[in-house]
Amino acid sequence: MGMKGALTWSQICRDKALAELPFKVELTPRGIIEMSPARPRHGKLQLRIGGLMEQMLPGGVVITECPIEGADQVRVPDVCWIAEGRERYNADETALVAAPDICVEVLSPNNTDEEMAAKRSFYGALGCKEFWTCAESGEMRFFLPDGTALSASRISPDFPAQIIVR
Repeated sequence: MGMKGALTWSQICRDKALAELPFKVELTPRGIIEMSPARPRHGKLQLRIGGLMEQMLPGGVVITECPIEGADQVRVPDVCWIAEGRERYNADETALVAAPDICVEVLSPNNTDEEMAAKRSFYGALGCKEFWTCAESGEMRFFLPDGTALSASRISPDFPAQIIVR
């Protein structure tokens, strides 16, 4: 790529060599690009969750693969919901600098509890109100940023505990 030192998220977004990667790209606290391959079912779950959010939470915006930039990293939840008027972008408008109200991670077989706890904490520090996960089976789990498990979302109490895709 010809760049020395750690890359910024804006540089990553402009890099033509990285634009065509078939993976979700995130920037770790150490300035390392992390890529996660996705399976078709992963995309189906993302789409279904986003559609349900649009239906059930009309007072906001649903975004998939939305980069969130903190002081030392960029993480990209699979699906997020932002209450109207809460979107705040960095100067290059390549990432949010305030976390959405809800951040959802669709889990892959290689995701760990530690990784999800770190993401939940990162999003929470930037203003996320709830962190949801969706297992490959479609089972939804709802958490507060501090890790407290909820029996249902407080923001969308009727959101299904099981996502069904074909």
